[in-house]
Amino acid sequence: MSVTGSKSVTNSQIATAIGAVASAAVVGYIIYKKVGKPKLDAKTSDDAAVPEEAVEIVPEPVKEPEPVVVKPEPSLPTPKVEEVVPPKADVGKVEPPVVDIPKVEPPKIEVPKVEPPKIEPPKVEPPKVEPPKVEPPKKKSRIPVSTSEEPKIENVGPTATDLNQNGNNSDDLEILSSSKDKKKEADATDIADDEEEEEVNVGKYGAVLLGVWYDSAASKISVNVVKCRGLKALDVKGTSDPYVKVWMCKNNKEFKKEKTSIKKGRLSPIYNETLVFDLPESDIPVTSLKISVLDDDFGGNDLIGSILLGDDSEPTETAHWNDVFLNIGASITSWHTLRYFS
Repeated sequence: MSVTGSKSVTNSQIATAIGAVASAAVVGYIIYKKVGKPKLDAKTSDDAAVPEEAVEIVPEPVKEPEPVVVKPEPSLPTPKVEEVVPPKADVGKVEPPVVDIPKVEPPKIEVPKVEPPKIEPPKVEPPKVEPPKVEPPKKKSRIPVSTSEEPKIENVGPTATDLNQNGNNSDDLEILSSSKDKKKEADATDIADDEEEEEVNVGKYGAVLLGVWYDSAASKISVNVVKCRGLKALDVKGTSDPYVKVWMCKNNKEFKKEKTSIKKGRLSPIYNETLVFDLPESDIPVTSLKISVLDDDFGGNDLIGSILLGDDSEPTETAHWNDVFLNIGASITSWHTLRYFS
């Protein structure tokens, strides 16, 4: 069955039509049998004498009606409406003409450089304030000295007649032994003098003698490292190679450092060296001085002990710090027992 917009006939409709035609034919045949043929008009007299022969009427067979085939009307094709595309007009690309605009450079106006006159501020030399020299107490030698002659130090080395293994004179041995003897005698003299001085609490790590003063005119603070006593031995030989490092701290942070020379093989070294730092008066409340004694080694320096001069420290250290600013310009000297902190 085609469904293309035209009338369509189904098989049931065709069968119904055939049945109707057949029924009509049967009904017609039955009526024909009952009614018969129609009577003809009376014939002429001539014909009246001749009897009519009986004519056997044979009914014609009823032909089955041919099925009516309803041909579907051809579906009209749906006209395709083609889109009318307007013809493309070939319009050539019109490029705007390139107009070369000449670059007009602004005229360079040279402004003459006017150098301001150099005004040198007058040099104001601060008055030189010489730090008071702290003289260590005079050492008393235990070597008996005669009033007429100075003591003579005899060499313990081999004499001029002694020979070495090669049979030559050993003058070098005489010089070496002489220098060693002098060093031993000097160390013995330092130890004896320290014992005769005032008693100092050296504690576990030793003690340090410091002289501190403040110059308000120059805004400088000076630390005179006088000496140390009874330092802890950190070397294998039972000695140390000590030096003193002073850190200026601001707000508990290390700001600037200075250090003394190194005293080889000493446990009670004498320095008498002054280290100077710039210190404005406005920075005094937030400033402190950390003094550390260290042992100089090849592999790294070892800490022997430290102290802290400032407001937040041990009582003796805080008292020394406050006395410096209560007596501006005067050197305040005091012993301090070393503590172990970095």
